[in-house]
Amino acid sequence: MLKIFISSINTPLGHSIYEELRNDDVDPENCHRIYATLDSSDGTTPPEGTYEVIHADRKKEQLKIILDCDIVILDLHTGDLEEFEELLKRFKDTHFSSAKTVILISNVFTWGDTPEKTISADEGVSVVEESKIETSQDLIQTENLPGKKKKRFVPFDDTECIMRRAYPKYESWKNIENLALTCNKNENLRCYVLCAGIMYGLGEIIFSQHFMSAWLGEIEALPFIAPGDNVIPTVHITDLARMVAYILAYPPNQRYIVGCDHSADTQLMIVQAISSAMSDGKVKAVDFVDVMLENWSEYLSLHLLVNTSPIFDDPAHPMEWHCSKGIVSCIDLLNQEFNSFRALRSVKVFVTGPPVSGKSHYSRKLAEKYSVPHLHISSLIHEILQSSSELGEKVRKKLADLKQHMIEEAESKKKKNQELDYSKFNPRVPEDLVCEIVKWKLNSNICRNRGYILEGWPRKFEDAKRLFTKEDENLDKDIYPDSVIIIKATNEFLIARAKSMPEQMVLGTHYNDEGMKRRLQAFRDANIPDKQPLIEYFLSHKSETIEIEASVEEMISLENIEKFIERNGKPFKFTPDEEEKAQEVLMQLESVRNLKEEESKRVEQGNNVEYLIMMEQMRARENNLLELRSQPVRNYLMEKVAPAITEGLFKLCKDQPQDPVLFLAKFLKSKSITK
Repeated sequence: MLKIFISSINTPLGHSIYEELRNDDVDPENCHRIYATLDSSDGTTPPEGTYEVIHADRKKEQLKIILDCDIVILDLHTGDLEEFEELLKRFKDTHFSSAKTVILISNVFTWGDTPEKTISADEGVSVVEESKIETSQDLIQTENLPGKKKKRFVPFDDTECIMRRAYPKYESWKNIENLALTCNKNENLRCYVLCAGIMYGLGEIIFSQHFMSAWLGEIEALPFIAPGDNVIPTVHITDLARMVAYILAYPPNQRYIVGCDHSADTQLMIVQAISSAMSDGKVKAVDFVDVMLENWSEYLSLHLLVNTSPIFDDPAHPMEWHCSKGIVSCIDLLNQEFNSFRALRSVKVFVTGPPVSGKSHYSRKLAEKYSVPHLHISSLIHEILQSSSELGEKVRKKLADLKQHMIEEAESKKKKNQELDYSKFNPRVPEDLVCEIVKWKLNSNICRNRGYILEGWPRKFEDAKRLFTKEDENLDKDIYPDSVIIIKATNEFLIARAKSMPEQMVLGTHYNDEGMKRRLQAFRDANIPDKQPLIEYFLSHKSETIEIEASVEEMISLENIEKFIERNGKPFKFTPDEEEKAQEVLMQLESVRNLKEEESKRVEQGNNVEYLIMMEQMRARENNLLELRSQPVRNYLMEKVAPAITEGLFKLCKDQPQDPVLFLAKFLKSKSITK
């Protein structure tokens, strides 16, 4: 049994380290005792098997427990740097009678300001190093400058850690790394620095904004910071946790270890992969100054060529990698992890029913409710005709051929001197192509990830079988609907509803008497009980269905439909719907009103101290509401002022003048559009 301390155990990395080190499932009688602290900003709970959580207000007890542990794991990403520094100094000054191991998890920003390592083009490179260099087109770069030899940029390795230069923001991290390395002079104490790549996977927050934007599909293209050719060292959270376990299982002689995957993905490659896997593949270049306030800008602008430590690929006992090849190669797996970790359950619904039964109305309502695409045949055909895809070209060619055939046939039958209006020749898309179009859309990233509301098609048993069956004759579960909604009504009710519709809605449609009779007959013929009606297909696959009477009040029907769709749990959404937003605003206003009422009471009572406190609370609440209205001003400052100030600060840092304020003032004056 070992005593293990894990800082910030409730973070995704903390959870993963816990899972790698726990042994209660193997040896329940002698399971490790795992002590931990929590990351208060995360808000999640520790794993159930945690022996004891040490709270922040128990400083002395915390120090005593940590010094008594056999293994101590400190994560700089979420820990208190001052506490870690004090703790490492205690480790350094304490004599231990038994073996102890400390692993300090840092990150590659402690290398962020290191000048790139170059060699001349004709200089020899080892076979191992050369193979790693060739993993990316961006790792081999050449310069052809007059009077200079051609150079090539190569990765650093862990033995060159003494050369590392940190970004100013991470200088304190580097100092703590160095302090940890000096602890190794202490007998019975092994202290490792595990310098991690930029973390991805599971519940990380660095790339999550791009994953979320792609999942929602609410922006035209995912942003990358131009030019996008910077190489970002990365590591999956699971692999980083396994590296911790590996170091403990096979203690290496070296004390500074680089923990990255084997990729050499550039920023643009990463953003492109996320967009292609979860959205429509569109990306756009942005300037750093335009996104400098985004929490991801710092990470995506990093450029560093560094190899992971070779200990993890020791042929004698290689580590089992989860994502050895990085984000781009493992993007499908990361897509699944993103959905499952956040419980992003897709909403896939098929709505069927006779004409004028309310299919379109309910489908629109459901699409808005669950923030998923509303798929209607006419809109899908319009979309594919605008598409540059192979299917789009196939549909355009087929319609052109059909139209030409219709014209030729009409020409052969027309009377002498008869003029034909070619604009009226509008062929229908054949059912087999309609099936291809619908399947194309259902297989799009947005429908596979978020779901869809499919309205009105397929209409027949055979169409459904063709649509939801894969080439190997198995059901295509990735696009198959989870819920089937059947709207029912009599012909008399539907015809009466069509007649009651406003004239402008009926004009140019099939909702006249003749059109309604024809369409109703076609629907009934496709749904004769003893001739494989459409619903029979879904029942044969044990699909859950709900029948709704078109004559029932809309509010009641919609409530029943939503309960049916949410029968296995309410789908998670990143953004609140309008009802939730309105409720939040009402709660804020109610809170402000209550504070004002309490303020009046306290004024009457003459309780000045409490009065001032209540005033401050009221102002804070009101400021939060005013903050929402200040966005235009903020946008103005970001567009008109921030670029010049940022450029001036960069130049200020570079030149370091004696009077920095005067220097900056003159620079800003030079940038004024009115000299």
